[in-house]
Amino acid sequence: MRRMRVLRIISTSLAVVFLMADYAWSQTSSMTTEVIPPGQEALIKKMLVLPDTLTARTGCEVQDIKVSRTKVTTQIQCKKAALSNSWVVTLSHVSSKPVTKARQAQTKFFTLTAGAEHVDEVFETMLAQTKKHEAEFRWVAASQGKVDHPSDLPSPTKVQRDDADPVYQRYSVGFEMFRKKEHVKAFEHFLKMARDNPKYSGVLGMLVANLAPQQPDAARVKQFVDAAEKTPDSPLNNFLAGVSAHYSAHYKAATKDAKKTLYESAIKYLERTRPKYDHEPRVFIYLSVSHFRLGHQKQAEALIEKAVALNRKDPDAFYCRAEVFHRTQPDRAIKDIDRYLELTKAEGGVAKGKIERVRKMRAYLVRVQGGEAQLTELWDPITGNTYEKPEQAEVLTDSKQGLTLLIGMALGIFLLSLLVYRIRKKKSATSSS
Repeated sequence: MRRMRVLRIISTSLAVVFLMADYAWSQTSSMTTEVIPPGQEALIKKMLVLPDTLTARTGCEVQDIKVSRTKVTTQIQCKKAALSNSWVVTLSHVSSKPVTKARQAQTKFFTLTAGAEHVDEVFETMLAQTKKHEAEFRWVAASQGKVDHPSDLPSPTKVQRDDADPVYQRYSVGFEMFRKKEHVKAFEHFLKMARDNPKYSGVLGMLVANLAPQQPDAARVKQFVDAAEKTPDSPLNNFLAGVSAHYSAHYKAATKDAKKTLYESAIKYLERTRPKYDHEPRVFIYLSVSHFRLGHQKQAEALIEKAVALNRKDPDAFYCRAEVFHRTQPDRAIKDIDRYLELTKAEGGVAKGKIERVRKMRAYLVRVQGGEAQLTELWDPITGNTYEKPEQAEVLTDSKQGLTLLIGMALGIFLLSLLVYRIRKKKSATSSS
């Protein structure tokens, strides 16, 4: 119960902090600071909540954890016999200005400070726990005076907002359209929202989630590209041009050269979104995958690692990292697929067909790793001597199941035609009689 209470305190604290910074902020300042994004409550608990054995031995217990924009403050109460004292441990970014306290220590990413009445054993335990888990922690660079909201999986459950927040309500309306597969309406809704609040958590992700199912063709891509060329300094217009080119390459390109041109275009426009959209994992996801499908392995690896570092709760980041490493490190790709399946199971909302396809990919990579199968391409490369057809053609052309379905359809049409012919022949004979 005590641990659940502490977790609720952290969650409430994070929600209140980020509720106070709903709207887009000026991007003109070059001065930056490291801020704490939401969604890391469980991790903060691992770093700061004391083990029961230590509590029993020292009488020290975490009473409260407060998360502000740039630091985490932990209130500790120690009771033993007739003595009682209270003290604070503060976690801040390692680059922050040191605060004079009775005890201070640094890890790779954090500075820990403690008050005069601290207990050394408790402080050392927190320090060790922080070192153990800090690689999982995510800081976000933001201009001073603003908060950059990191993008999470596009779902209202991942936006740390209160129901009374009007921007949250606006987001929820669009998400309901997405849930009903009204992708055209939802895309227009989130496009308007992105122009007002481009850094609101999940907005850019929802633009992608509703654009991809539309499978943009050449004419649609040209609309986005024309807008980006007219406004080369607009990160949003360039983001849309890059993402639409990427998905058009994947879904619509009919030749290897067409794919190559579109993936190159995706890279061109996505690069223009930086540095203003360097907070958005999907910029790096689509840059990485586009480079990978052009055969640029080194660039793809560096970019996908940046995407994962920005958001360790985004299933797509792990799915795409599996793609990037499946040829060179299949064992690592299998682990990333496992992480993808774990995250999507927790979130829900992913099509059953895709989950089944990903599980088949995993099983195939396991067979490859065990020497039971030869590695062939699982995604959509344009390098080498072979060319993979776009995904919408796969069911009818690229598998035995698809071939069976195609033959079945042809046989059905033949039998139906034969039946119609016999009925007409019988009617003609009856009329003659």
